[in-house]
Amino acid sequence: MLEGIDDNTLDEIARIACGGDDYPVYRRAAELPKLLQQAGWENVAPYDGEQRRSWLTNQLRQRRNTPGAIDALVCRLADRREYVHRNEPLVLQPGIVITAR
Repeated sequence: MLEGIDDNTLDEIARIACGGDDYPVYRRAAELPKLLQQAGWENVAPYDGEQRRSWLTNQLRQRRNTPGAIDALVCRLADRREYVHRNEPLVLQPGIVITAR
């Protein structure tokens, strides 16, 4: 359904997936290939060290015409399993709390 989607929309999907800023979930660069794999993508390129959002946008552009690929990622981003225990404070022991960021 989302095959042939335009670059601006792909960039926004990447921004949401990467998180940070005004988004509740921040995904580290190393987590992005796993996100794509969990969305059902096969043969995902390893993260190569470029900026997270640029890397993910490039991955999306490469698969924009692959039937169902972008749809699957959008569905994964909407899946609550993707957010279980993410960015919750880590309590090491009473009084010592580490938060993501």
